[in-house]
Amino acid sequence: MRKMAKIRTQENGERGVEDGRRAASSRVDGLAGHATSRTSLMIFVLTLTVLLCYPWAAFGQPQTEDSSPTPVASPAPLIASLVPPRTPVLRGDRVQVDLLVLNASEETVAFTPPAALLAVAEARGQSVAVTLQANWVHAWTLAPGEGGIQPYQISLPLSLRGKIILTLQPGFGEGASAVLDVRGSGAGDDVATQNPEPIQRAYPGRFATHESVYFIYGGNAPGAKFQVSLKYRILTLAPTGSALPCYLQFGYTQRSLWDITADSSPFYDTSYMPAVFFESVPRTLQSEPWRFSWLGYQFGYAHESNGRDGLTGRSLNTLWARTGVGFALPGDWNILVSPQLFAYVFSLTDNPDIGDYRKYGRLHAAVGRTGGPSLFYTGQVGEDFKHPTHQLDLTVPARIPVLDFLAILMAQYFHGYGESLLGYDEESDMLRGGFALVR
Repeated sequence: MRKMAKIRTQENGERGVEDGRRAASSRVDGLAGHATSRTSLMIFVLTLTVLLCYPWAAFGQPQTEDSSPTPVASPAPLIASLVPPRTPVLRGDRVQVDLLVLNASEETVAFTPPAALLAVAEARGQSVAVTLQANWVHAWTLAPGEGGIQPYQISLPLSLRGKIILTLQPGFGEGASAVLDVRGSGAGDDVATQNPEPIQRAYPGRFATHESVYFIYGGNAPGAKFQVSLKYRILTLAPTGSALPCYLQFGYTQRSLWDITADSSPFYDTSYMPAVFFESVPRTLQSEPWRFSWLGYQFGYAHESNGRDGLTGRSLNTLWARTGVGFALPGDWNILVSPQLFAYVFSLTDNPDIGDYRKYGRLHAAVGRTGGPSLFYTGQVGEDFKHPTHQLDLTVPARIPVLDFLAILMAQYFHGYGESLLGYDEESDMLRGGFALVR
């Protein structure tokens, strides 16, 4: 890359790049009254929407129908370069591209990377306008020769394949480019590459991680436990460039307990958990040690059921709200605390005393290092602290470069009530281990 070559020729350039990589901020993957009628539910949701979403959209900045990022002028002493993924990526995937910034001047420069960058992706004579979107940004203070790395996410157009040239448009880093090696879209790559899909089947940029995704196993029946989860952005209520973006999301989580060693390997119980909720995550998070950051909020409606009827049927509906704060520590370590409150709505006929075990709140907390180990805690106390429940998840990233293997090793300890919805009033104690795709 021509831009990278320029960086390497700068005085103290190598030291700047290394310092910049060490200064890369952590992702903060982030955040999670009875109502007696559907009318009450609608009033609750609409009221919170007006109070929490629209004031930010109306007063945070002037609104237009075009939510494209505003071009940001590049400070003269800063040199910018794009760093593409090191390995080939799949068509239509959402991938990370890093913006590397070097202070080539003899003075200290204060700089905040843009939350979004305009770019053009070109391949085989076809060009498509795209947007590089940061999950978070924070202010940098770059001494002479120092650099920083800002990660961005980009959804690759399904119409482009092969060697794609990504070039930044007017604004910060204008002209900086990178080459991405884009392969087919999964099984049958060669066929997919030669015959691209004539109709786009999905919008990958709207999908995101929600709750944890894992498969773990322990010695006592039901030994296996796994969970899948995702969310899809339905609406953008306050645009991404706002001080506090606001989205309407659909989330789905499914968790199963599987007696895998028994005859016919039956599933003991499965919980199906769809949800519709509003979500807002600030664009700026603190990475400087000993500083707090507000992690935003979520609130909405959730249903949980085990899909059965009769005596083994279980179901409940809740209105819930969740927020959180983060505390940055030296060495890229972070502490996260996220309380969640909920209220039961509609009927609890299948499990009328479930509130005695879950009550009306849950605490999520975590301590972890960027790209390193982490320990997650989830707990609730039940009625009068008589039915406490605790869950600890220890995760450690694992990588085998030769095999291009990348996953997360996971150990989980559960003690308390309601590991399954079927046994919400039964106490259990279980240690399991396995792997996670999302922690």
